[in-house]
Amino acid sequence: MPETWFYILGPATSTDQVFISLAEKAWKKYSSLCIWADHRQSAQQLDELLWSWNPELFIPHSLLDQDYPPKNPPALLGWPGLMPPDCAVFINMSQHHCPESLRCTRLIELVPDEPVARTRKRQAWTLYRQRGWPVVSHELHNNPSPPPAGV
Repeated sequence: MPETWFYILGPATSTDQVFISLAEKAWKKYSSLCIWADHRQSAQQLDELLWSWNPELFIPHSLLDQDYPPKNPPALLGWPGLMPPDCAVFINMSQHHCPESLRCTRLIELVPDEPVARTRKRQAWTLYRQRGWPVVSHELHNNPSPPPAGV
């Protein structure tokens, strides 16, 4: 059962910046990371973001395809329809809640400052609590800087 952290973003908080910061911290601390997107195209966009955000930052990563070789890189980008791999940290960048079969130590949910997204993430919060998963929130309102180092 993963410990679930919701990062609640304010209007001045950059989703991309928070995502990159969390991904970097998770990779450095745990060396096992899965990033989940809505579909292959959004996973490719996150892939591009990981390559282009900071030329000095390198998180070894790859798109997760059904025929991916057994020796995986430390970070995998996936989407529904693929089996999420076991990992230490799972960053859910999709609009959907994670499956109950998810096996990770920590699940991270980013909550954008958009009404529809907030409603979906509130539903995920309720579902995770019903599953018995520990849920914690971190407020990043009006804070454009990266989140705390806790990942």
